[in-house]
Amino acid sequence: MRKPPCLTLCMLVRDDESWIVRCFNSVKDIVDEIIIVDIGSSDRTIEICQSFEAQVFRFPWNGNFSDACNLGLEHATGDWILWLHADEELDENDRNKLRTHLDKKEYNAFSLPLFTYYGKVPVTENAIHTSHIRLFRNRMGYHFTHPIYEKLNIQGVENDQRIHSLDVKIHQYRYLNDVMKKRKQEDTGIERTFHPLVQSFITKRNYIMSLDLLEKLEPIGLSNDWLNSMKGLSFIGIGLSSKAQVLLSNVSGSSLYYLPSLEALCILAWVEGKFDEADMYVKQIETITDHDERASAFRLLHQLFTKNHVDDTKKMDTEVVYDVFGKLLELRGKKQLEQLSVFVHGTGNAALERKMIELAGEFGYAPMNIVSSENLQESTLSYVEYALSQQNISKARNLYKQILYYSPFQDDIRGKLTAALFLELSQLLSTQVTLHPNLTNLSQAVTRLQSAFEIPFHPS
Repeated sequence: MRKPPCLTLCMLVRDDESWIVRCFNSVKDIVDEIIIVDIGSSDRTIEICQSFEAQVFRFPWNGNFSDACNLGLEHATGDWILWLHADEELDENDRNKLRTHLDKKEYNAFSLPLFTYYGKVPVTENAIHTSHIRLFRNRMGYHFTHPIYEKLNIQGVENDQRIHSLDVKIHQYRYLNDVMKKRKQEDTGIERTFHPLVQSFITKRNYIMSLDLLEKLEPIGLSNDWLNSMKGLSFIGIGLSSKAQVLLSNVSGSSLYYLPSLEALCILAWVEGKFDEADMYVKQIETITDHDERASAFRLLHQLFTKNHVDDTKKMDTEVVYDVFGKLLELRGKKQLEQLSVFVHGTGNAALERKMIELAGEFGYAPMNIVSSENLQESTLSYVEYALSQQNISKARNLYKQILYYSPFQDDIRGKLTAALFLELSQLLSTQVTLHPNLTNLSQAVTRLQSAFEIPFHPS
């Protein structure tokens, strides 16, 4: 009889005695091994972990959370790893479903829904719903890469076909009022506590929410480097490039947020055609990262944007390409978008191309040489043209509205939406004039107004 897959729970802890028992109770019957990395607890956290037969490894704190997390991965012996935080728990009704998916050989990682609660009590009305990869195969080359929050190098190891969503909810309580109050009293890293939430707003391009939250957090004593970095990235998203540049330039070189700030400044310089300045940023990125894969990708992208070709496509990190593509969409760097779109299309990386098309569609951008008949509906603007060619004006109007919902500052899209509205109204009135002659003057007026706007597409 084949032995069932072994599941290891990995966690990073520090002074978590108040909530870690709840976490252990939610998983004790479904995990085979518990690996704990402690980064300096002074309460009963280690004692509680050992009472649940966990293996505890102490990590000499060096300021890098990912280094500590990776120590846990090194000691895990299970076939699969479940990653949780001490202030989280698996949903009582869902958790038993988790093990049934460990035999699915077609997947190497699973994304689980995460419900983050805030306010006084953990109720659905006070929850932010996201999803994160928290279940993945061991010994696949996965490791954490960000010094402040645990970011798994999933894109560097897997393609989209090997990742699947799993409906096993995780409840996260770190932003509840009583938990926040205790963490602030203990000074257990307030920036790390808030960073994932602010970063999730930025990732989802909800920049108004991220800026609003950052403004509320400013009085509690967070570092200027963190605030400047997060505000700068948010201002890029809403199109305030000059303000973003000032903030990002003020992030100190000794800060953990210096590298993402440099990357954003580099992309800004590319869009503005300041290639000498961009080259300086790339050199700084290379120095800080010791010429790692991400830095190599920035060097190759610099070559693409300055010479319009890349010597070594094999060194192009797809995660960096996707991240840069998103920033170029926000900054409306049309020339760089076209160069990058053509380049990706030429590499034949279908998975990356699909993701870029989907992202471009949200911004109302149709990249040159990237849209094919198979993915027509994935690019919103291409589908607008298709809808108009079928004389489906109402569908085109709704698609323009969708584009503006995601990116409200596109004046050209507003103009096309207005044109579509007048075209739709003109057609409607023309069918009613014979039945209602009193609409003739209105119909003529709308026709004159319509002529003042550019019709977005002439149906064939």
